[in-house]
Amino acid sequence: MELDYLRLAFAVGELRRSGEHAIGYLLGMTRAIGNRAAAWGAKYETHAEVQVLVAALTGNQHREFTREARSNRRGILAGTRGRTVRGGSDARQGGRLAEVLLGRLIKKREEGVQRIQTKAPFPFGGQWDYYGVAAGS
Repeated sequence: MELDYLRLAFAVGELRRSGEHAIGYLLGMTRAIGNRAAAWGAKYETHAEVQVLVAALTGNQHREFTREARSNRRGILAGTRGRTVRGGSDARQGGRLAEVLLGRLIKKREEGVQRIQTKAPFPFGGQWDYYGVAAGS
């Protein structure tokens, strides 16, 4: 996740240097993850480039996210030991939830933002979970 943070900070910094008004948002699915990501802002002096948000999960969402994260860790460990993973390192459900929540939070913060679905114009060829432009940009 730290590498994702750095990629986002780099992209925002480069866009700003080229005259764009850009801001990056990174979503932490738990308070602990959000706190860790916020600490990277201090470490890399990128508070202005990346805003760290924390998901407000319902009880069921939190339980499902935690279950999937545990399964993902077990699958990754099994894979590193040459064992069969059997789908254990799949985080698609949590990823989809994070994208939905991130999109909602960005729309609340950035009035008039329009999400870009076509990946061709994404800055630096990044696989951003959400890329949008403000109305009139």
